[in-house]
Amino acid sequence: MKSLIKKEKMNLKILLLTLFFLLSCTSSSKIEEKKESNLISPKILRVTYDVTWEPKDFFSIKTSGNIHGSGNTYLIEYLENPLGIKWLRISSTNQENKHDFPYLMRDNTESLKVFYFPWQKNRISLLINQKNPPNDILQCRWEGVYKGYLIIIESELQKSEHISQVNFAESIHNYITSSLSLY
Repeated sequence: MKSLIKKEKMNLKILLLTLFFLLSCTSSSKIEEKKESNLISPKILRVTYDVTWEPKDFFSIKTSGNIHGSGNTYLIEYLENPLGIKWLRISSTNQENKHDFPYLMRDNTESLKVFYFPWQKNRISLLINQKNPPNDILQCRWEGVYKGYLIIIESELQKSEHISQVNFAESIHNYITSSLSLY
């Protein structure tokens, strides 16, 4: 009788472990977001195991989650920023999922300008698109690869009349690279 009870308990444990394993292993290609509001700004956001976001400006996290089960995403909002950045979406994914990544800005627009800057031993691309010309809103997407992970930082910014797009792109690149810490 005792062996029958032990056997049933063992079968129940195996069933529960199997269900837990199946539920934890299922992943979708959609971003799983957790809505968060009124959070105190943390000093460090983990983008990948080897990359963190550590800006010098105060910000709040609007949403956070994971992408494809292998990357993270954060939507942060700034109170003040020297470049006029109101918000950033900071994301990472492995290179295999690059084609399924849910970019905010698409590459197929007429006013798209692409800039390349050195970063680590490679280079990054910074795409700038004027949203609905003659509007003064610029969409930006910074992309770089570090230790096999694609780091994507996207935003929309107000175009400044006092600065050229090349200098603007360089300022964005410098701000982003000064806020990323690599290990």
